Amino acid sequence: MDDNDSYRNAFPSRHFKASDTGGRRLLATIDYVEFEVVGISGAQERKLVCHFREKNLKPLVLNLVNSTTIAEIAKTESYKQWGGTKVVIYATTVEFKGKNTPCTRLAAPKEKMPVQTPPPSPAATKAVAQPVVADPVEMNDEAPDFGLDEVADEEEPVI
Repeated sequence: MDDNDSYRNAFPSRHFKASDTGGRRLLATIDYVEFEVVGISGAQERKLVCHFREKNLKPLVLNLVNSTTIAEIAKTESYKQWGGTKVVIYATTVEFKGKNTPCTRLAAPKEKMPVQTPPPSPAATKAVAQPVVADPVEMNDEAPDFGLDEVADEEEPVI
């Protein structure tokens, strides 16, 4: 079955759902979180809803698991301070009433690896490693005199 043939497409949601990930892990930045009334008439509830800066992402109705995850990442339980927090959104399943049910979960993004300077290319190494050879006529094979004879005649230094 093609996903476009699903009957669920006839009932779009204004909130993010597991299938909205498209099977990918999505990096998102929280814009703000606020209480909103969600659900259909007769079954409406006041819940925390997370809005993202990425305008292509729908708001996510938060549950306890995802709220706790954000609090841990943001290092604060105050949902009003969660703006600017980066999260990874992904879909998984959870057992609910005896059935595996799709759900949305959040995780902390992996920290970026430090930028490392790549090793020089072999061609660059060869170019640097080639010694400069002087004209044989200019070469002097005598050992340099650093004035050691004068130092040898002086007294030993006091330590």
